[in-house]
Amino acid sequence: MVTENQQVMKDNVRNIHRDLYHVTNKSKQCQILLVPEMSMITSSDVLNGDFYGLRTIQANDWMYLCFNRIRTFVKKELHKNFTMSPFELVWGEEINDGRVVHVGMWVPDYVTDDLLQRAMLTRLGDDSYPLQIEKIPAYQCVQVLHTGPYSLIHETVQHLGKFANEYGYQIIEEQAKEIHLSHVNIGFPEQTNLLLRIPVRKKEPTQA
Repeated sequence: MVTENQQVMKDNVRNIHRDLYHVTNKSKQCQILLVPEMSMITSSDVLNGDFYGLRTIQANDWMYLCFNRIRTFVKKELHKNFTMSPFELVWGEEINDGRVVHVGMWVPDYVTDDLLQRAMLTRLGDDSYPLQIEKIPAYQCVQVLHTGPYSLIHETVQHLGKFANEYGYQIIEEQAKEIHLSHVNIGFPEQTNLLLRIPVRKKEPTQA
């Protein structure tokens, strides 16, 4: 139990990894960055529709509800706290009339599967929801801040690819990760503010 004189630690991914999540003038320029190993709550869902449909996918709601319940647990039991992290997503394959979307949110390393299971049980009433704590291995990426219409993201992605190639890097995954700096429920396709991140690796000499 936290006492009145105990200071609760607060972890914020935007401060811990400022170069990856903090918006500055530099983040508006393409950069090659190292993403360290991270823990994330992840899930997948199928979206039928466009950007507006992100507000309706169930995995989105499950994740936010459990995220906040876990924060309550760690504050009371571990004397720690952490802030809401950006919502991250990668579009997957097309399926039937929709498209798979993989979603995730950063959590500190002290957030365990047990805490997630308890959060699902107490907040959702069942611990069998398709949510998991996943360790994402470290990797290099090319990243930039995208502002403006969501429909123009493909142009920014193409720009990232050209930048990576010019600086001797090869794109590993064509699909960019979208890091939404505002909750998707309050974001609008006409004026998005998100980071685009694509895994890369250094080209071999024969590929230069």
